[in-house]
Amino acid sequence: HPISHLDLMTTACALAGVTPDARRPLDGVNLTSVLKGEETGRVREEFYFRIGETWALRRGDYKLILPTGAKRPELYHIPSDLTESHDLAAAHPEIVKQLQARFDALSAQMAAPAWPYPPAPKAGLTRE
Repeated sequence: HPISHLDLMTTACALAGVTPDARRPLDGVNLTSVLKGEETGRVREEFYFRIGETWALRRGDYKLILPTGAKRPELYHIPSDLTESHDLAAAHPEIVKQLQARFDALSAQMAAPAWPYPPAPKAGLTRE
């Protein structure tokens, strides 16, 4: 079952007995029960991505990709399509709508990106 690098800080705090500052909540899931072998199922139900111009939400077995521009959302059923080759958005508009609403709710809680995309090249460097 997938986990996120965001889970590492939450787990480290739990193992060290540290309570994170409530004014700056952590996005991770505590994986202590997994590390101890007490839990083997899915511990993280959703993954939220805002990377460059492609944003996505994976919730359960489905992943909604929200490309910017005029492109339409794409929907994939990950267990049966690991390579994300078969877009199911047209066949499952209700799932697209649910995932889009959840993505929008999470996005409303996030700060705007602090850097431009694509990043500007550093002085003296060129893109190839």
